[in-house]
Amino acid sequence: MKNGRKAKWIGRSFAGALALAMILHALLALPFGTVHAEPSSGTEVAATEIPQDVAKFPESYRAALMSLKGKHPNWQFEPLLTGADWNTAISKELKDGKSLIYKSYPACVREGEYGQGSWYFASRAVLEHFMDPRNGLTEEAIFQFEHLTFHEGAHTLDAMESFLEGTFMKSSKKVPGTNMTFAYLIYMIGSHPDVQVSPFHLASRILQEQGRGESALISGTYKGYEGYYNYFNIGASGTTNKQVIENGLEYAKNNWGKQLGDDPEQGAYNALWGGANYVASAYIKKGQDTLYLQKFNVNPASSYAMYSHQYMQNITAPTTEAKSIRDLYASENALDSSFVFRIPVYENMPEQACPMPAASTNVVLEIPYEVRAYKVKIDGVDYVGETFYDSKQNRIRLIVTMPDVNAKKASLVVRNASGEITWEFYWDLQYKDNHYVVTRTETPTQEEPVVLTNDVELELPEGVTASEVWLDGVAFAGTMQEGKLTVTAKDENAQTAVIYLSNASGVPQDMLVWTLAYGEKGYEATYQPEMRGVLSYHGFSIRITGKSGIRVKTGIGIETREKLLGQGVGGYHLKEYGTIAMINANREQYPMIKGGAKTTSGMAYGLQEDGTRMDAIFETIDGRHRFTSVLTGLPSEQYKTDFAFRGYLILEKEEKELIIYGPIVARNIYSLAGQLLDMKYYEKGSEADRYLRKLICDADGTEFVEEPAEPGNTGEEGGQTEPGNTGEEGSQTEPGNTGEEGSQTEPGNTGEEGGQTEPGNTGEEGGQTEPGNAGEEGSQTEPGDAGEEGSQTEPGNTGEEGSQTEPGNTGEEGSQTNSGNQADSNSKETTENTEL
Repeated sequence: MKNGRKAKWIGRSFAGALALAMILHALLALPFGTVHAEPSSGTEVAATEIPQDVAKFPESYRAALMSLKGKHPNWQFEPLLTGADWNTAISKELKDGKSLIYKSYPACVREGEYGQGSWYFASRAVLEHFMDPRNGLTEEAIFQFEHLTFHEGAHTLDAMESFLEGTFMKSSKKVPGTNMTFAYLIYMIGSHPDVQVSPFHLASRILQEQGRGESALISGTYKGYEGYYNYFNIGASGTTNKQVIENGLEYAKNNWGKQLGDDPEQGAYNALWGGANYVASAYIKKGQDTLYLQKFNVNPASSYAMYSHQYMQNITAPTTEAKSIRDLYASENALDSSFVFRIPVYENMPEQACPMPAASTNVVLEIPYEVRAYKVKIDGVDYVGETFYDSKQNRIRLIVTMPDVNAKKASLVVRNASGEITWEFYWDLQYKDNHYVVTRTETPTQEEPVVLTNDVELELPEGVTASEVWLDGVAFAGTMQEGKLTVTAKDENAQTAVIYLSNASGVPQDMLVWTLAYGEKGYEATYQPEMRGVLSYHGFSIRITGKSGIRVKTGIGIETREKLLGQGVGGYHLKEYGTIAMINANREQYPMIKGGAKTTSGMAYGLQEDGTRMDAIFETIDGRHRFTSVLTGLPSEQYKTDFAFRGYLILEKEEKELIIYGPIVARNIYSLAGQLLDMKYYEKGSEADRYLRKLICDADGTEFVEEPAEPGNTGEEGGQTEPGNTGEEGSQTEPGNTGEEGSQTEPGNTGEEGGQTEPGNTGEEGGQTEPGNAGEEGSQTEPGDAGEEGSQTEPGNTGEEGSQTEPGNTGEEGSQTNSGNQADSNSKETTENTEL
């Protein structure tokens, strides 16, 4: 064995845990999905005849684009690859009032009144129609995709005057408090070097918001807000007209006032400038630079998260405003200018453009949010509905799609464990004017009571035996009853049931997941086969230089993760995952769940407080991404203390969160060091051997006695290559610590100073925990009774000041440096890390 450089993390492969160790790295965002060619529609043009810009689009776009190109050769079309799954995007835009439709549209596309005004929640089918970009590839609608920058050749003052003629901003109308016409002022604002936005777009936006110009928001006379105007309705929100008006005028008052210099009569002037600047700076210059993107923010390059920061809720606005813009260009003979149109493309789109719905068989039931039900009985048959939360009225819209138009009665009855009715709703149904009309009725006087329990019954997959079930991360003893494993939940709120499967040595190997819902018949458990083994345990390693340390690795399946980030699994989508840590002894009194007492947690994937995306992957092996949790700096009094770790996963479905927990594993540094010494893993007298022996002595309270190194073992840096992962294929060198006292680089550290948390009831100064990727100065949590000065837990990737990274063993004979961040199955066994 060669003489050794200063090793950092050592161990031995244990109970089937894979033994590869590499430094953690943060990946960039997932690449956008590719656009797949669709089946031939019979209308496509030969490839040699397709212009280059049109050829970049899927087949289902091309015929319409070719027609437009034939009429307007100067037009340029750019595909905007959203990377978003079509069905996922529709579901996101249906949430919490993001998509509304006006009362003038047929009842079959209106699914519940929004507030107390003239707007309704849009149905899925009508949203699909207006959101499908292929329906906008017409002369009348294409300008919803126009790039909204100022175009000197097309945007003229004469065109503005023609455009506004016949509106409340007609050419003879002056802006209140000025001698300028609306056409002149709006043109001047749009063409200004600091704005550079299409003045047609600004005018169209005002007309879309103000209609005939009769709103109190632009009267300048509203009581308490005299002299204030808000032409763009910015900040004008609420469920009543009074709320909308006063919120909008309050925004105007606070943001641009009513004066220009010393002139108190410039409120309208300021409102036009202020509103235009807001549209330009907050939307157009932030990646939402088309009418379509201002309503449906699906640009992955936007400064804001997709499906957020949307200017309007009206799903028809891009289409209707586009027609006005097109007519304006036509009136000025400017349609053949060199316009650029940015047109979104989604993954997994329908083969043909989504039609405008003419009928619906949806039954829309409104219930209080507290009911939390998703199943309803219609004409005696149970149906599972889709639920949408209406935050403005704190209610749920439960929507069931019926197979026909013959349904007559609907009921929803919720009982507690004693059989007492806690909620009951009854409705009459009538199919009229191409949609179901729902009428609330009185409670029936007779109904047979149903006694419910909190029993959860799980039907196990073939070959699986178990006696313990974890409900929401807490263990419950189960019994086999009629071929099902049954446990009794403590209340009606359990959301998940998990069974962990281990090998003969007790090491976790697999996990089964059920989602739970408490309804009319008690608990219903739904097995989620695609979530089987979603979180996995991949071993421990031990630090042998500087501060003592222990690290655990957790894995998540790549395919499962991709589904959770895309189309979803069972309707669930990924929000966050990471690791929870606590002192193992505290588990006797406190549950090991996220946010629980005496616990701390570190995030490996999710949104950080500053809005940036964390996506830290330690290594990728055998189809799984692995992330880590690290505990360092323990005092000798805690070398024999077992620390427990478990992975967690937060999913979302219709704005509700679901937490799935991985298995719990626990180790202490003392026992790991002892195992390595017993195995004679390092040569006697080597630096690593001395470190481990001193660790044992410090923990036992005995004096450490130096022993001479074996011949040839100088103990100098650079002289020894450790045997690594004991013959397992794919072992690699881990870049990282220099091995100098006090100099550390934890795998995946952010490098930010000061992310700290307190480890509980220590009673001592300096007890610190660095949970995950906090990176924030002074952030604190309490992971438990650590009990000693100076202990630090890093269940994630926080980063320490002054850390150093060493890019592997470059100068040793036969050694290889793994300077990249991917597993290399051909590298030699020169790693300084093995897992226990």
